[in-house]
This record gives sequence, structure tokens and C-alpha cells, in this order.
Amino acid sequence: MNVRKIAAVIMASAALSGCGDAFSCNNPESIRAINEIVTSNALNKMNLSTYKKFGSIGLTPDSLTLRLDNIHATDSNPSVNSLTCKAQLTVVYSDKEKARMKRIMGVIEDRAKGMSNYNASRLFIDNVNNSARRMTDTRTVTGTVEYIVFNTKDKVITEVSNTPGVNKVIDDISYKLLYPTAQLLEVDKNTLPLDRFYSKETLYVFSQ
Repeated sequence: MNVRKIAAVIMASAALSGCGDAFSCNNPESIRAINEIVTSNALNKMNLSTYKKFGSIGLTPDSLTLRLDNIHATDSNPSVNSLTCKAQLTVVYSDKEKARMKRIMGVIEDRAKGMSNYNASRLFIDNVNNSARRMTDTRTVTGTVEYIVFNTKDKVITEVSNTPGVNKVIDDISYKLLYPTAQLLEVDKNTLPLDRFYSKETLYVFSQ
């Protein structure tokens, strides 16, 4: 509950500004603002395995690649020179993050071979490893984002609307993309034991 309240406050107050040549829903500054607002909110969520914010574990906005499609205006208000906009948001791991995750997986797989139960649990361990690698290449989060673009005298200001849709996107980014990555980073840092990593819960996280 507290996490949701914190996210809601940030979403309502985080407005980024910058110069823009065109007053439209797909203004480059607006797209940059949306990416920054959405990712910062996702990174502020808690990793329930270690009770640390995802942003404190080593994850950054560079871990994700966001794309907006079907960008269009749904309303306008000439009196305040604003546009209400809507877009389809797609989020995947960045190429840089994919490479880092695969490198860490290689290290984890080598360490797993030294586990006392490796031979007895090899099929399960391999299943977790393969699911993690597959997830790295294919995991995608999609959703809808609504935002308002204000055109002032010398800048464009973008505010992301605090809607159930965008909150769901933020939750999905946190727990479908950042949470699995956090598990790998915690194992790499030896703050999450291997026997906890190789569990049915982790397999579910990588396979969902």
C-alpha cells in the first residue's frame, strides 16, 4: 500500500521540461519525459527478496528500452495550450542489460556446478538456467500510458497521468523485468544464496 501511494505522488508531480520545436503528442521531449518518469517509478519499487529498491541494486534506466507506438491526441484545451495524449508503451531489456545478464548467468552456472546437490538436481538447475536465458531475450511488458503536454512560451512540459493503466505498466516493469534481473545481481554479489536462487519461485519468475 505504501509503495503504491509513493508511486502515485511521484507520478502526479514529476514533470520534466525541455525545448521542443513541435507542440504535439510525439514531441521528443515528451517521449523522453515519459521514459524517465515511468522508469524512475519502476526503479523505486521494492525488491521483496532483499527489501531494497531496484535502483539501489545496480539497475538503472539504461537497463530498459522503452518504445511508444500509436501516439495520438485524445483531447485539447486551447485555454491552457495543452494536449491530452495516449500511446501504447512497449518495454524490453536493453541490449546492454541483456549482455550483462548473460554474463552473470555464465558465472552463476559455473558456481552451481560446485553445489553439493548439483548432480542430483541438475535437471532442475538446467531448467532454471535455460528459463533465465530465454526470458532475457523474450520478456516484454506492454501497456497504455496517458499524458498531458503543455506548451508554454519557451518550453514543453509533460505530465504523465496517474491512471490504473500506467500504474499497472510500472508494476509489470518492476516485477516482470526488474525483479528477475535483481535476483541475478543479488546472486552475483553473494547477497542471495544459490540454494535460494535455484528454487521453484525463481523458476516461476523466469517462466511467467
